[in-house]
Amino acid sequence: MQASHEGNPPRCGGLAIFAAICLSAAWLGTSEMSVALPLLLSALPAVIAGTIEDFGYGVSPLGRLIASAVAAICAIWLCGLWVPRSDIVVLDTFMQIPAVAILITVFFSAGFCHALNLTDGMNGLASTVIVSGAIGLAAVASLEGQTEVALFALLLAAAGVGFFLLNWPFGLIFLGDAGSYGLAHLLIWCAFILAWTSDAIAIPALLLILFWPFADTTHTIVRRLLSGARVAAPDRFHMHQVLRRSLEIIWLGRGNKRVSNPVTSLFLIPLIMSPVALGIVLHDQPLLCWIAFVLCGLAFTILHRSLVIFTKRHDRMSRRRREVSVARLRGLEST
Repeated sequence: MQASHEGNPPRCGGLAIFAAICLSAAWLGTSEMSVALPLLLSALPAVIAGTIEDFGYGVSPLGRLIASAVAAICAIWLCGLWVPRSDIVVLDTFMQIPAVAILITVFFSAGFCHALNLTDGMNGLASTVIVSGAIGLAAVASLEGQTEVALFALLLAAAGVGFFLLNWPFGLIFLGDAGSYGLAHLLIWCAFILAWTSDAIAIPALLLILFWPFADTTHTIVRRLLSGARVAAPDRFHMHQVLRRSLEIIWLGRGNKRVSNPVTSLFLIPLIMSPVALGIVLHDQPLLCWIAFVLCGLAFTILHRSLVIFTKRHDRMSRRRREVSVARLRGLEST
């Protein structure tokens, strides 16, 4: 993340969001926010591990992933629920076995926390994912009469907006690992609660609402496997990184991070929000949601590949033009 920024702002933005949500939930009271207490308590393992990392004591990615899995197990215990189905007939047969469904729940919960952390690379990017996802979940919850989940998701969105105003465009404060892991846990568990409490809500609709972290991480894993690289190796080809370098090479000039960083997030906002809108509109239509999810995944892959190819081609052409200009200048100097 630091490679795309200038300076070293404080990394406590996520803790501020988490504290704001806790205070707001306490002010509203347990009668309106019965879902808040178990979700906030269960998020603590992920938040604590992220906080230790943010303060420079070095918790490895695997350690943070394990902490997120522990947080998921705590949520299952405190909330008494898990993902009950997938809206895929073959998989749903196996998910009737609670142990299988619980394992899938823990896997997706921890995976989403890690995935959201990987998107935290540009000013305003992770907060856009959080706010848009929270609003999408709140909208679906309201449509299905799940007012407590809707209210909690709106609290999450409101706190995220406050952070966005400080993080974008100049990165006065960072989300940090505590924020990305902790807030991702709250987001994904709002989705799990909706899946548990309403059979009318399509699982792929929830995946569309939380599309961007899943898409970016899945694309990265597949790309590394196909290239023979280690899946856990550091990577500089996430969508936001590719787009930032493209903007610098084609338009803004190399090394212009102060401008290219926030502009990248600005370009990605409509791409992040489009699947969310589809998830809201198609929230009770599983087949159409799966089709939309696959099409969004294809669009993500095509856009990423097109950016890489176009940027490399433009960079080669620019280098050739510079070489020709230098050769001409040397020729003039020698005459």
